[in-house]
Amino acid sequence: MKIHWVIVSTIFLLAASCKSSKTVVEDKMMEIVVKFMTTKSYCGGAPPSQEILDREKTPRPLANTTFYIKKGHKNISSTPVYLEVKTDRNGEINVKVPTGDYLILNSSQTSIDILKGKMTNIKITDQEGLNQWWENGIFKFSDKITMLDTVLQKECDLPLAVPFLKYNGPPRPGRK
Repeated sequence: MKIHWVIVSTIFLLAASCKSSKTVVEDKMMEIVVKFMTTKSYCGGAPPSQEILDREKTPRPLANTTFYIKKGHKNISSTPVYLEVKTDRNGEINVKVPTGDYLILNSSQTSIDILKGKMTNIKITDQEGLNQWWENGIFKFSDKITMLDTVLQKECDLPLAVPFLKYNGPPRPGRK
């Protein structure tokens, strides 16, 4: 009878310690919830109606777009991507990560090529500004984020939401 009680007590203590370990791990996690929206610019062709222009300026979900999470508060090319996430059809990402400092990056911020101007028909208008944008990522965070909304502008012939660039290639039909 004593052996049976010792076995039951041991199993109970093991189960209790596993539960408290899980609680500690969950306490050290934080949730990142971001909703990405996008707007577009008129990119040439036949002049559109005002209704079409207004529709292009209305934010809509940025669905099925990949973003990258890196540890730290500074985008350093030698720091590996910690997590790759794709927005759902509503433009949202929702992930849990260990508590710490993180950056959310778009695909143009995962390589330094954009900083070197390795783009066809695109010129950099402000190198220092582009360097700061690349280094800071889209967001920096270190606390629990309940919900963060952002709108990213898509300019004609340019990568998504990359400032300090200008298209200098041949004009599109209907544009001067």
